[in-house]
Amino acid sequence: MPYKDPEKRKEYMKNYQRKVRKNETDEEKKQKSEYQKEYRKSYTIDRTKYHKYDTIYNWKKRDVIETWYYNYDQLYEWYVKTNYCENCKIILTNDKKRKSSTKCLHHNHETKEFEMIVCHSCNIRLG
Repeated sequence: MPYKDPEKRKEYMKNYQRKVRKNETDEEKKQKSEYQKEYRKSYTIDRTKYHKYDTIYNWKKRDVIETWYYNYDQLYEWYVKTNYCENCKIILTNDKKRKSSTKCLHHNHETKEFEMIVCHSCNIRLG
């Protein structure tokens, strides 16, 4: 690797980007900004569209299994409709950064079966 030192690499990349931007024409800059706006718009739309897929994928990754009395689609519908912690009854939130009130799917780690939808603090307490 040419720059093992992260500071030197950072400085090199900064200078490189300045050179590239200096050589861009006004038309290229305009096209680039329009493309970025369109990309951002489509990205936000797509993420909401795939929320169900992403959520179920994460449950599978964490070894939550389907059983004879529920499947992932039913579980997802229940998860979305639940607004209160089933353990302590506080209002649940959907935060990207975990807080004590963030909605969590609690499951048994030995049997890998879903147990209840709880807040993050209850999920930690229940283990």
